[in-house]
Amino acid sequence: EAALLEASQAALFPTRARAVPEMKFPYVFDNHNKAKQSAGFIAGLKMALPDGFTKTSDSIMEEVQIPISDPAPPEVGAKLIPISHLDEIGQTAFKGCKTLNRIQTVVYPVAYHSNVNMLICAPTGAGKTNIAMLTIIHQIRQHIDCGVIQKDKFK
Repeated sequence: EAALLEASQAALFPTRARAVPEMKFPYVFDNHNKAKQSAGFIAGLKMALPDGFTKTSDSIMEEVQIPISDPAPPEVGAKLIPISHLDEIGQTAFKGCKTLNRIQTVVYPVAYHSNVNMLICAPTGAGKTNIAMLTIIHQIRQHIDCGVIQKDKFK
């Protein structure tokens, strides 16, 4: 009986769960993650809002003003990569272009020289298709033997 009494009064979770420390990766600009740190209620629904938001309400409406996002640090991608620095295959694929743009320059080392997975989110016209081209060219470059593309070697 003493053991049952002791067990019924013992804490179910004796140690408090600790939050996993947030990992900070280079060249990851995640405003949504920042917004999750701050919450507000809009129209009765809980919303994640960025720092610096203001909310006013009266009997007929609610107004939420969200501040403009901070731009990416100016030094990131400031020196654009000239197409002339790419190998022959890259230069052929980007014929007519002079340089990669800023976002393409930032992801170039990963997209063109590695097999690391990437998730790219950017507005229309930002250059996501050319980033995909960089990764495709990387795959083609891995499957060239004596100047011939080994088509049967692709997954």
